[in-house]
Amino acid sequence: MGSSRVVMRGSGLPLPEPDAECETCSARGTVGRAIRTDADGMPLEIHRFCAACWPEQSAGLRARWDEETRVTVEAWMRGAPGAPPPPASGTAFESATWHQPLEFVRMINSALKRGDSVDPAELTRIARELETLAADRVGQMPLEVEFFIRAHGAPAS
Repeated sequence: MGSSRVVMRGSGLPLPEPDAECETCSARGTVGRAIRTDADGMPLEIHRFCAACWPEQSAGLRARWDEETRVTVEAWMRGAPGAPPPPASGTAFESATWHQPLEFVRMINSALKRGDSVDPAELTRIARELETLAADRVGQMPLEVEFFIRAHGAPAS
């Protein structure tokens, strides 16, 4: 049987790549990367996108790769004739946009609305971390993130 481990790591490349070309619209300057890796973390595919193309293209790649994995795993589990064990692989989505921090804030806010117990000190830590992202993100901070920081950030000294 094949390897049962997958190495996950970021690309180590800078998030904004001013000289890279968006593979969708050919704009110069990219801010997001979608990467598919083998079991050792070596890139099999690297896709770069500008800020305008990132949300749609990253969502499309995530959906396609998840579906390919699901179909391959199910074929193997159902014992399809000649279906080999699925190869170990990984994916990484890296961007200098606010999309991932916004998604994270929405998950936390949903947990709070459900009444889940969340340590206030942890919320403050997250708010401080979100504040530090501002210098490295393209575009304006989304209001939901800004409101989260105001609600849970450390009191001004």
